[in-house]
Order: sequence, then structure tokens, then C-alpha cells
Amino acid sequence: MNRLLYNFRKIFKYPLTYIILISIIIQNIFYSFFPAFLKGSDTNSYTTLFRGNILKGILDEGRTPIYPYFFKIVNYFSGSLDNTFTIMAFIQKILFLISIIFFYLTVKKLFKSKYLQFIISLIYAICPFLFMWNIFILTECFSIFQIVLLFYLTISYIKNPNSKYPIFINIHLFIMVMTRPASIYLYGAYLVFWILKLLTEKSKVFIKYIKYGLISLFVTIIFIFAYMYQFKNQFGMFSISRISDINNIVMVINSGIYTKGNNKEIIKDIDSVLKSDIEVPIWIAADHVRYNYSITEKKEYLDSCKKNGFKQYIYYLGDKVLNVGSYNIGRVDSFVYDLKVDYIVNYLCWNIFPITFSDIYYLLAISFIYLLIKLIKKKEIDWVVAALFCFIFGNFFLTIFFAPFDWQRLVVTSIPMVIILIPYLFIELYNLFYKKNTNTVKGRTKKRIIRR
Repeated sequence: MNRLLYNFRKIFKYPLTYIILISIIIQNIFYSFFPAFLKGSDTNSYTTLFRGNILKGILDEGRTPIYPYFFKIVNYFSGSLDNTFTIMAFIQKILFLISIIFFYLTVKKLFKSKYLQFIISLIYAICPFLFMWNIFILTECFSIFQIVLLFYLTISYIKNPNSKYPIFINIHLFIMVMTRPASIYLYGAYLVFWILKLLTEKSKVFIKYIKYGLISLFVTIIFIFAYMYQFKNQFGMFSISRISDINNIVMVINSGIYTKGNNKEIIKDIDSVLKSDIEVPIWIAADHVRYNYSITEKKEYLDSCKKNGFKQYIYYLGDKVLNVGSYNIGRVDSFVYDLKVDYIVNYLCWNIFPITFSDIYYLLAISFIYLLIKLIKKKEIDWVVAALFCFIFGNFFLTIFFAPFDWQRLVVTSIPMVIILIPYLFIELYNLFYKKNTNTVKGRTKKRIIRR
């Protein structure tokens, strides 16, 4: 009994305990405004409309299998659809609490100051536009957990190279892509990472670990190619899902260059839908093109639109970058039935984390300049900043240039990285230009004391 009390008291000596407790309290205050779960416009495609069966080699054209199979497992034991959604939301809340642990452990590896560790982790733990996704029956909660775990594994390897981390990183990458196909950009980032590590590393032991990373990366790429090949056999397109195809059509219509294509029938069909009184005509027009024309016809048409309307499309993308720049990065999707509650939640989101897309543009620009200066001046690569830059830049680039809407929802996985990058970059810049030989950040040069 005394031993149990001792262990119980010991738990409350850790800062992480208080971070999690504060997070639970804040979360429950927010959750009290909402039902047990909320569904979004994509929920049905992950749950009731999913038609894939991996065991039989049958894929779903719109969704990768991880989240739908999570639903199927929960649904098998729950007894009813509402129970399934409620249990899924509860599991997602637990998953977020686990992600706080990995986030905190990552921050501990990067910052020496216990106060910074506590504050940075607490900001992550009480961000409404992070934990509010826990009650949405969508992949965002999974994606937030996955990106935090990936960054933890990456920083663990950078700080303490070990043979297990490269393999875990690449297996986890594959799982991320099978949860959210947009994560495919991370494969390019990690391919560059392992190659640069191989070129700059001198230790034979560490080179062996890097080779594990490259080999396991290529093995998972083979699995992805096999998935894409099967997708082509079923749906005629060498891809992971049809979502990128849909987004491509919508952006061509939205930019106005759809009239510059080489297929007059498609143009006529799109015009007829856009001029009608139906709701959300752009999406209806895109679906009309998808279902009534072959893949070859669509590809030739979309390619000709972009070729003939190249300048107009570039202007459209430029305007989009500027327009999105004024949006706050953190906002929960407006699927809430009560406009007053929606306003309260998002007003609090804005005040807790008042950062816009433009602020992230500046942050990325400063990070890139810092990496160049570090490389030229010190002949070093700051792997931590480079990793954070790639995670955020890749996500923002894909979201703004390849997605027509839902930008705040799609960049939500960048927010944990932004929370770390802002203080980390500030300290690194301070060390680089003003205070040399500091040990504020872990893993950096420490002041040498010569004893005689």
C-alpha cells in the first residue's frame, strides 16, 4: 500500500502530469458545447460508403483503408452506428492525450529549459483547433497523432542514431499515406534526408543505420506502388485515390480556364451545371465530368486547359496564395449546428493562436534563410529546422496549390510543428548572431571551461 501511494505521489512530480490534467479540463469545457461526436461532409465516405476490402484486393476509389478499417473494427463491437461514432470519438480523445506524451518527449529532446518544455507542450495540449478534431469522425485526429509520432521518431534518430529508428520511421510513413494520401510528400523529404545523411556522415556504424533507412524506405515505396498498380487495375488511374483528380477538376473550373480546354462537350456540360440553380454547382460539375468521361478524355482536356490558360492559372494561384494569407491558421470546420457556439469556439481559437497563413509564409522564409546561412557560414545542416521546414512547407504547398477549399483543415497537421519551430528558430537565430557558445537548446555547442 505504501509503495502504491509512493508511486502515485511520484506521478504528480512530473510536469507532463499537469499538462495532461489541464488539457483534459480545457477539452471537457469545449466538449460541453457539442454533442458526443460531429460528422463532416467526408464522414460517410470513410464509414458507410467505403467499399474497399484489402484482404480481397479490392480498393476504394476515394479513401485509403486505415481510417475506414478503424471504423469497421469499432462498429463490429458497438452494436449501433451512433454507438460506433461515440466510441470512435472517445478513442480519438485518448489518442490525442497519447500524442501529448510524444510531443512533450520531443520538446524535452530539443529544449533544455524546463519552463520552455512545459509552456510549449501546454500550448499544444490546449489548442482547441487541435483537440476539437477528436470529436469529428474524420481523419484529422489520426493525422495529428501520426505527424507528432513521426517527428518524435525523427528527432530521436537525429539526437541518438539507432538502427531501429530508420525502420520505424519508414513503416510509420507508409501508415500515414494509407491514412491520408497527401502525406506522400514526406517520402520525398525523407529520401533527401537519408541521402544527405549518407553523404555527410563519416561514422561507419551510422552509415549502416542510414542504409537501413534507405532500404526500408524503398521497401515501403514498393508497397505503395503495388497499391497504385492495383488502383489502376480497378479504376484506370495510377494513383492512391481519386481525391487529387477531383480537386484538379474543381480548381480548373474555379480558375475559369475550363473554357480553354480542347473538349467542347465537357465545356458545354460544365457551363450548363454552373448556370443552373443547384446548390454547390462547382462540385456537381466536377462530378459530372468524372462520371461521364473517360480518364483519357479528362486528362487531355485538363492538360489542354492548363496549357492554353497557363497565365490565367498562374494568376489564379498567386491570388489564392495572397487571399489565403489573411486567414487565421487555426479554425475548426463550421459543421456546428449552432452559429453562436461556432463563433465562440473559433473566436477563442483565434485569440489562443492568432497566427495567419501569411505569418507562416514569413516563418518559412526566415527558416530557409537561416538554413542557408548555417550551411554557408558553419558548413552545417541544422537537421531539426530542416525537418520542421519540410513538414510545414510540404503541407502548405500541397494544400494551397492542389486543394480548392478547406485550407485550414488540411494544414492542421502543421500546427504542432509550428508550435515547436517558432521558439526553436528564435533561440537558434539568437545563438547564431548574438550569443555564441550557448547551451540553451539541447544538442548545441556548450561553453568550454578549461581547468588548469
